[in-house]
Amino acid sequence: MTSRENILGRIREAQEASVPKAKMHKPDFMADIYVNSPENHIEVIFAENFKKNRGIFFYAEDVEIGLYTLKSFLEKQQIEKIFVEDGYLRVLCKVAGIEYQSPETEEVLTTSDAVLSMCDVLIARTGGILLAPTYTATLQKTSSAQKHIVWAFTSQLVYDTQSALLVSKEKYEHRLPPLLTLLHEGHSSLYLLNPVLSDTTVYPRQEIILFLIDDIREEFSNPSQ
Repeated sequence: MTSRENILGRIREAQEASVPKAKMHKPDFMADIYVNSPENHIEVIFAENFKKNRGIFFYAEDVEIGLYTLKSFLEKQQIEKIFVEDGYLRVLCKVAGIEYQSPETEEVLTTSDAVLSMCDVLIARTGGILLAPTYTATLQKTSSAQKHIVWAFTSQLVYDTQSALLVSKEKYEHRLPPLLTLLHEGHSSLYLLNPVLSDTTVYPRQEIILFLIDDIREEFSNPSQ
């Protein structure tokens, strides 16, 4: 078995694992909750911890497979009203024949069954997802949506939260944005930075679904790069 096949096998095992429910809590960024085993690749560490957080996880070797899996998931779950704000994701939805809601009217925002978004960083040690600041307002407006679907890439994986904040700082011209949203353990947490974490607002979500696309071999697949 090749190294790549071994990684895929372990990710699938993590995806299929049964996880007991746990109480929601604010993640401790500095606590060494998870062990960084040298035999685990970062994709495996993230998949295992994301599942521990009760997230629903899908892995795809390329964008085409990811879109097929996303469309099948939406049909199986009978999700008809999905709000999509990102232009890149709207293009992907059109390619896959996925209907979505885009006008930001009060009716659309309050009646959506799910929200589809991109993310900035995936945090392996906690299984958390750091969203772009532009999604903060969207989360507040679509708080009635029961599912948050995230489209992400393997190139966005980092090991811990400190690394995630460094990536975010680098991306936004060496300054952390004033608002950061972290999806973790079945809820969305909005962190206010001034200039350090000073306040938290939690927006409950029934389910967080992640589609992780392997973009190592995919040219032009990750628009954030």
